[in-house]
Amino acid sequence: MSTGTTVSIHQLSPRLENQWSYIQGYMQAWLESMGNHWNMLQLHMNQMIISTRFHASAVLAAFKENAVHLQGSLQHIQPEELYKRLIYLTTTEVTKANLCIGFGGFSFGLLLGVVIGRSYKNTLKPKAAVQAVGISSFSGVDGVSICEIEMPDIPKGDEVLIQVRAASIDPVDLMISSGYGRNWIRKSFPIILGRECSGIVVDVGKSVTALEVGDEVWAYAPIWRVGLLAEYVVLPEAYVAKKPELWSHMEAACFPYSVISVWDTLVSQANLQIDGCQGAKILVHPGDTVWGLLAIQLIKLWGGNVTATCASPHVQVLKLLLVDEIISPTDNVLHLRTSRHFNVILLTEDLPNAWRNKVGDLGSRLIALHPPHSPQPPSPLFPWSRQPSLSKMQLEKNKRILEKVANIVDEGHLRPLLHQSFSLMDAELAFQQSLARPQIGKIAIQFTHRPLSPFFTGAWR
Repeated sequence: MSTGTTVSIHQLSPRLENQWSYIQGYMQAWLESMGNHWNMLQLHMNQMIISTRFHASAVLAAFKENAVHLQGSLQHIQPEELYKRLIYLTTTEVTKANLCIGFGGFSFGLLLGVVIGRSYKNTLKPKAAVQAVGISSFSGVDGVSICEIEMPDIPKGDEVLIQVRAASIDPVDLMISSGYGRNWIRKSFPIILGRECSGIVVDVGKSVTALEVGDEVWAYAPIWRVGLLAEYVVLPEAYVAKKPELWSHMEAACFPYSVISVWDTLVSQANLQIDGCQGAKILVHPGDTVWGLLAIQLIKLWGGNVTATCASPHVQVLKLLLVDEIISPTDNVLHLRTSRHFNVILLTEDLPNAWRNKVGDLGSRLIALHPPHSPQPPSPLFPWSRQPSLSKMQLEKNKRILEKVANIVDEGHLRPLLHQSFSLMDAELAFQQSLARPQIGKIAIQFTHRPLSPFFTGAWR
């Protein structure tokens, strides 16, 4: 039972009653769309006026100020949302006025109202619109366009908010635009593309320990978290690491996911030792793809012997990477079998079945780096299998790879994979260009950030 004083509104001074009438009229004039919610608000305000004794003037001032703040956005706010915002704003202003509120049940209710109001704090300010590159249908790169999405939410827990300076177009992005992974990507259109990016940390969650605001980072996303081709993105800290200092954002944006895939394959499947794999002979086919270029550089760095297939326009590039032998991709496989023995044959693109069978006759271990053309369909018995996840151990391993590679880059041992760069306004052309051959390396999209209103700065709190 409340111990506060409860009186009728008619028992208060005429001045207080007049103020309450004025509040009713003022609110009724610009809250006509609230319908039944007006009765709820009126009841709430009656209780507040009665319990605050002689402080109705503070309530009036709060309402007048809040009316001015909210008037501009009333047309875009649903009645339910407006009611929640008004309750929060009013209770906050009333609290600031040091109102004498009775203890007991109503005091607990008001405290609960303030707590609930704070939970809606993020919705009090309209979100800025940020630009991104996405698809509105699975129609291939012809469906790629620039779109506007809401600013990401404030990072929570272990999340990091990144201002993206550059993002690359990954081969998987091209496949997603045609429907690859649609069973894993549990998002509605537009689906924002992008799996690799580089940028600057602008906010961090409370549990983030290794990164801080202002750090220059690179980041990746698995297929079910695709969406890094945007001006701002939020990712768990596990997907983010400090980028190499020697590389620009556009160079760094072409590397994270690709280098994790290649490094993990070479170590886990090819059993190569990063502290020295002298004597190991590896055939990389073809060697002039993004993953082929990465594999060649890592194998040479670790001391292995590399033979690579390569089309004639890119031979000079492979020579710069000190490939031991370069052969034409059309060389007779029987000639390879009689003249060479490879510990591992690394496929960076899919092969025709006939070629694959002949390569298998070489007696070498065949390892494919390319992703499958279509994902496994979800099991009807296990619907949660539609969205895979990475284990904590795998996430930690991936982050260690990014940190090691950043050190290797800063020591001057790896070359970037940037083929060409485009501005955000030319993103559609960039996707068309990514289908063109021959090209060597990746295409990056650069984000030139528009100044946001001060209303949205400070992590939009």
